[in-house]
Amino acid sequence: MYGLYVVRDVGLNPLQLVLLGTGLEVAMFIAEIPTGIVADAYSRRLSVVIGLVITAVGWLMMAAVPTFAFVLAGQIVWGVGATFGSGAREAWLADEIGEAAAAPIYARERQFWLVGHLIGTPLSVALGLISVRLAIGGAAIVHIVAALVLLVAMTERHWRPAPRGSRRAWHHMGDTLRTGARAVRISPVLLGIFATAFFFGVAGEGLDRLWPLWLIEGFAFPAMGGLGDVGWFGVIQVGSIVGSMAGVWLAARFTRLDSAVSIARTLVTITALLILAALAFALSGSFWVALIALWATDSLREGAVPLRIAWVNRGLDPASRATVLSIFGQADALGQFGGGPALGIVATIRSVRAALVGVALVLAPTLPVYRVLARREGRIELDRPPAGDLPPD
Repeated sequence: MYGLYVVRDVGLNPLQLVLLGTGLEVAMFIAEIPTGIVADAYSRRLSVVIGLVITAVGWLMMAAVPTFAFVLAGQIVWGVGATFGSGAREAWLADEIGEAAAAPIYARERQFWLVGHLIGTPLSVALGLISVRLAIGGAAIVHIVAALVLLVAMTERHWRPAPRGSRRAWHHMGDTLRTGARAVRISPVLLGIFATAFFFGVAGEGLDRLWPLWLIEGFAFPAMGGLGDVGWFGVIQVGSIVGSMAGVWLAARFTRLDSAVSIARTLVTITALLILAALAFALSGSFWVALIALWATDSLREGAVPLRIAWVNRGLDPASRATVLSIFGQADALGQFGGGPALGIVATIRSVRAALVGVALVLAPTLPVYRVLARREGRIELDRPPAGDLPPD
């Protein structure tokens, strides 16, 4: 309902839509490390609860006053709240039940997240038929209730706070960051993957912020029993969720996750199809073609996510693994707030269609990068002796 709200009720232009995402990503980029201190030095449980409450406040701000300033402020608050929970949940679970037992639960958590979306979509449509602002406010109330439940139900038996002297050890955090950055700098493969993450961030920000405007302004929604655009946005969401599930399953099904070459080749195929789907969405003159193309872009983007993470994870030093993965996330965020506004300017000065074509063009440089990395990884795998041929200690 958020996309419908900012386009139809708040009446934002393309540049303003992209700037909302910029505010969110900048807030997350800046707040990620400071909020991590709360989880590491004071309490993972407290960090999760605080994150839920702050996120709810951000959504209430967006729903309270339908103006650009209030929605932007709500996005920034939402971004800060998201960083409190980011990483704290995973760390809390590993502390409580152990790393080995937690590993399969992370995958199941993703499944529950998608099921939650499926359940939430008809509820948000029902509230949206009364008021789209009510649907956004309802989501905020759900988060507040969750925070209150976790205050009672969430245990924290095995976590121990950091020593008092290390709670203000900013120099230690700086050392860790430099170690992770050096691991990226000396690895051509990681540098290449991070470059592609930047381009995916630029393209994703443009697509995420502009697709509701393109559908609303570019097409007439078919009749749907009086549900109108609210009902259609619910259908679009359900289709995106189902497509995302299929995309993740297919990407994993046809890729050898233990082979970097296989991952790279699959990413070449996914990215090429994603470029075609983005172009079809931008250039379509038919609502149904645009809808199918939008669902295709969502499923392809979601299918690429676990492959890119699995690729980055290969061969990392455990001591700097989390830092390197954080830098990977920051590369995507940098693309979103560093390049996303340019697409918003194109949409404002020229047209939304032109900006969406730009989304596809931004992804094009990732194809040769993936091909070069695939060849490099292929040489590495050929040079690596089979396990049975390793010399004795």
